[in-house]
Amino acid sequence: MSLKDILKDFHEQKSGAVEGEITDLAEAFWQFITKTASLKDERRAPGYHPSQMYAFCPRKEVLDHFFPKPETDFIPPDLQMIFDWGTAWHWLTQNNYFGPMGVLWGEWTCNGCAVKVVGFMPEPCKTCHPKWKPGPVVGGGYWTYIEPHLYDPEWGIPGHGDGILILSRDPKGKRSLLEVKTVNGDRFKFINKPDEKYVFQINIYLWLLKFDECWLTYWSKDAKQGKPKVFKITFDPSIIEEVKKRIRLHRRAMPALRLCEGICKT
Repeated sequence: MSLKDILKDFHEQKSGAVEGEITDLAEAFWQFITKTASLKDERRAPGYHPSQMYAFCPRKEVLDHFFPKPETDFIPPDLQMIFDWGTAWHWLTQNNYFGPMGVLWGEWTCNGCAVKVVGFMPEPCKTCHPKWKPGPVVGGGYWTYIEPHLYDPEWGIPGHGDGILILSRDPKGKRSLLEVKTVNGDRFKFINKPDEKYVFQINIYLWLLKFDECWLTYWSKDAKQGKPKVFKITFDPSIIEEVKKRIRLHRRAMPALRLCEGICKT
């Protein structure tokens, strides 16, 4: 299937369902991922997303508006599966690791009755598990962590952090941001400092949360597992000034129908 055919399918068929009886499950799955990977997620809030701001070029955004090239937004199925794997690992670290450790703070939803509570991961819901005996929650499965959603109306920046940590385990203790990143095993071996793009993104979250530190955790996708690599990121206000500059340039250029300065000076 050519890229032209894939884009044609995007316009003609919004559903990712594969028609007819499936005889080759692997091929049907690959077709499904191919069709759905580049479809817009309607749940995604409009605005300047922190994950995109490191590479956000206001000049390119203006050009994209007047000369759209949807083929450049195509996400291959293998890349989409990498994204999905990372999303699944976020869920695992929140609900099976940091939650049961008693250091992840925020809103939790009971997997049985959907009641919500705020705090550290609670013991299993008494309504759903009346026979539970008080004690530590060793594994997940009882509660699901709700990531903290953030929004700055002035600058139109939506986002959500991976979690809020209180390492003292005291509800009144110092709060830090948690960020979870996954990398392949070969790259994991050579990580000795945080990626600039993640530091950029994290500082936007810190600004929105009014926190001054974040624990950036890298996890290997290798079959052989070990401790995550962890880096402490402190708030850098100069990054926020750069973010505001890019948004200002974009906002001024669009109504005026003109190109503006980009992030690349060449």
